Amino acid sequence: MHCFAPKCNHNSESHACQFFLFPNPEKNKEEYDRWVRLLRRAAKNPSKHSKVCSCHFRRGKKSAGPEIFKWNADKLFPSQKTPPKKKKKPKSLVNKLPTAELNEAKRELNYHQETMQYQKKRYSISILSSEVIRMETGLPTKEIFTIVVDYTAKFKDSISYYCGWKVESITFEDQIFITLMKLRQNYTNLHLAQLFSCSVGTISNIVITFVHILQTLLFDDLMRVIPSRNKNCLCSPSSFSEFSSCRIIIDCTDIEVATPSLMSQQNVTYSSYRGMNSFKVLTGVAPNGVLTYISNL
Repeated sequence: MHCFAPKCNHNSESHACQFFLFPNPEKNKEEYDRWVRLLRRAAKNPSKHSKVCSCHFRRGKKSAGPEIFKWNADKLFPSQKTPPKKKKKPKSLVNKLPTAELNEAKRELNYHQETMQYQKKRYSISILSSEVIRMETGLPTKEIFTIVVDYTAKFKDSISYYCGWKVESITFEDQIFITLMKLRQNYTNLHLAQLFSCSVGTISNIVITFVHILQTLLFDDLMRVIPSRNKNCLCSPSSFSEFSSCRIIIDCTDIEVATPSLMSQQNVTYSSYRGMNSFKVLTGVAPNGVLTYISNL
């Protein structure tokens, strides 16, 4: 079925529009003549089967009659265009959330924003890989570093900083990271201050404070008691099966130091065997290879 309107190629097979029959010329002569006049097809009269597609009717309704054609589509009915529907703004969920949950969400959002800003400005442990952490601190993995941080964090509230003021601009884990970097790499305080976007005084305050803290927690508390024979048996390698009574393997090592200015100190620290001034220390290793004892220098 093809549309009867001039210059319209719509048909019922290829288009989804509706097709309307002409009004009955016997029952509704006036409306029939109106359709013929509007379609302007003087050379061809419609048959009883002729139809007009709904594209020529306002809002696609037959009652208005065929009024829209190529010659008047851009001029007809300018004031009758359906106004665009106003989009309803979705109701804000803010009013529906309880005050406690809303405050918690705001705090979490602020925390994430502050964390992102912190990581952009500083050389932070939170964005470094295990390989970089091993290079900077000497610890084998990031998990080991986390264990040290978690153990130290238990005493966080009782920490008294060396300079008398608390460092709040740098996270707790980064303060431990700075200390381990200083011990491992011996970076200058100025270099560390540039990496962590703070003052040299802040770095000095952190390093001195946490050197004493780590000394107390990891040395005085852990390295002063030799593990019992029964505890060693639980983790001894098979090569020590014949030495079940072994608790510790001792060794002595030394650390080279600069030559002291006082002759008395030179005599105490000089090693004729090594030909240098050094600190001597006695170490103890458990059968499984874990360092379990270190004497005073």
